[in-house]
Amino acid sequence: MKIAYKGETLITIPGTQTVSNASVIVDGNKISSVRTDIPKGLPIVDLGKTTLLPGLIDAHLHLMWTGENADPDSTRRAETREITMLRMANHALKAICGGITTCRETGSPTKMILALRDALLMGLIPGPRIISAGTLITMTGGHVNTISREADGPGEARKAARELIKAGVDFLKVAASGGIYGHGEEIGSLQLDGDELSAIVREAHKTGKKVAAHVYPAKGIEICLDAGIDSIEHGSFLTQELAERMASLGTFLVPTLSVYQAMHSHQNDPATMDFIRRKTAQVVEASEKAVMIAKAHGVKICAGTDSGGPWHPHGSIIREIEALTRVGLTPAESICAATLTNAELLNLHDRIGSLETGKFADFIAVEGNPLENIGALNKIVLIVKDGIPVFIHSRYAKEISKSGLTDSFLFPNAVNRA
Repeated sequence: MKIAYKGETLITIPGTQTVSNASVIVDGNKISSVRTDIPKGLPIVDLGKTTLLPGLIDAHLHLMWTGENADPDSTRRAETREITMLRMANHALKAICGGITTCRETGSPTKMILALRDALLMGLIPGPRIISAGTLITMTGGHVNTISREADGPGEARKAARELIKAGVDFLKVAASGGIYGHGEEIGSLQLDGDELSAIVREAHKTGKKVAAHVYPAKGIEICLDAGIDSIEHGSFLTQELAERMASLGTFLVPTLSVYQAMHSHQNDPATMDFIRRKTAQVVEASEKAVMIAKAHGVKICAGTDSGGPWHPHGSIIREIEALTRVGLTPAESICAATLTNAELLNLHDRIGSLETGKFADFIAVEGNPLENIGALNKIVLIVKDGIPVFIHSRYAKEISKSGLTDSFLFPNAVNRA
């Protein structure tokens, strides 16, 4: 069925184009058109003084972890795989209720996350579209090794990549350095070597898949760029020279500012582990500086939360957008980072990321105009994924009812920021 969603402002192509007093015309699960006039007889959901924009995309999260305590992996270790699977489904629901209609899952048990991805694709449960790496590839004893595929040497690295590709992952993720959430490792320590990374990249690129690298230090970023890595995850110690290379190569940066801010805000919590306290302090300011270096050199900056990590619950993409804005991106640039640029990172820019004819009908509506005040994103009143209203604020529920839309997928109490 065709239906029109009308708002005061439409951010149709983030970063470049807005339309006033217009409607998104939805036909099934696709956008039929965006227009200022509405065909006679077409059902209308009039959302008043709201802004409609593409569904938000989180480019970095972990659905296996809760993000609700100091050590989310301890929760996973203490429960059965069946409970973890149900918890992951619950995290997916929290994500979409935060306006996230697509997410890039950067590390969870392969069979479990791919089953969840497929269940969401089949419409069995509500949640965002998932693009998944399955489990990480790390060196023996490397970053998050207890939940990763350990590999040493180019041969093992190549085999690990082939195994994951065979399993059906959408991209690969590697650990090129230590991390914050890991005891007995330092963020400046190098992990997978250049020849190992190159072997993984070659296998991924042969099948048209990208490779993301967890990496913090400048030397690690340099090794990743030499190996042909497609996206730098975190990258807190980015230099001017490396940013210039990234821009030239088209390499994406996913800085995950909000997870550092979440952990830093719990520095005085007795549950926060000492090694997290110490390492978070090292990257909070450095990561913000890295974003501004990246912007100055034209690096493609993506919005990813690292939700699921310590003290960072799911559905937190707006925190990341606000963090990017605070460090110097314009509201338009920050919104673009969470929509169209992320869609490009996922190789889905022909299907999502903007409000254009033929793309999936993924969008949200917020009260106010986030281009003028980014905080307006906290006032979500409507979330639509694949043409289905997932959430509608009670103030607009009558509009949905008048349109004749089914309410079988509505969660009226899921979000109430307005």
